[in-house]
Amino acid sequence: MTIEPKDMLQGIAAIIAIFSLIVATKALLLNLERSRRELAVRLIYDWANHLDWETSRAIRMAAELPSYVITAIQCRESVLVPVKYYETMTSLLRTEFTNDVFSKPPEDGSFRITIEHSAFIRHLWVKWLNRLEGTLAAWHRGAADISLMRVEFEPLIVGSEAVLKKLQSLWDGMPVTREFCRLYDEHKSIQVSEPLGLFSWISREAFTPATQSR
Repeated sequence: MTIEPKDMLQGIAAIIAIFSLIVATKALLLNLERSRRELAVRLIYDWANHLDWETSRAIRMAAELPSYVITAIQCRESVLVPVKYYETMTSLLRTEFTNDVFSKPPEDGSFRITIEHSAFIRHLWVKWLNRLEGTLAAWHRGAADISLMRVEFEPLIVGSEAVLKKLQSLWDGMPVTREFCRLYDEHKSIQVSEPLGLFSWISREAFTPATQSR
């Protein structure tokens, strides 16, 4: 069987086209991986360097406050707070309300925070939750490098479980955080989506990275 020069040229052209496609696909995949790593590094850097003391203090305090105080603050209401939280609460409020006088109550008493105080604390909680929503969106949807995100943010999420439960009414309207917490409660471990790729439209199965259980 004789192969015509025309057919040979067509075959060579097809091989070159396939090889070019493979090279282009590999380059695109490498770019996707690099972009994921860069996004993860940027998120880690932003979280570490842009979390102010007041917000961090407010979040730690939320894990300790009684539920009725949490509810009042979420509703921007004045509320009586047990004296055991006096130092923690007033050290936070003095950063914003420098002219307010906070008289310490008796050992078995309580002190009142105003509507403005509640609104300020609520603002700090929402600011932290908004940052968390953006971070989880990149992690949960596989847009950022999963291994880097897991190493840096998994301890934060697991350690913030008590806070997230207390602030649920605030993040319940945040779709990514709501879905993330739902999956965590359901599977007792952190769930993220398959990383985005060239053929992510074919398969978007969820998988569970190595994580500690509750």
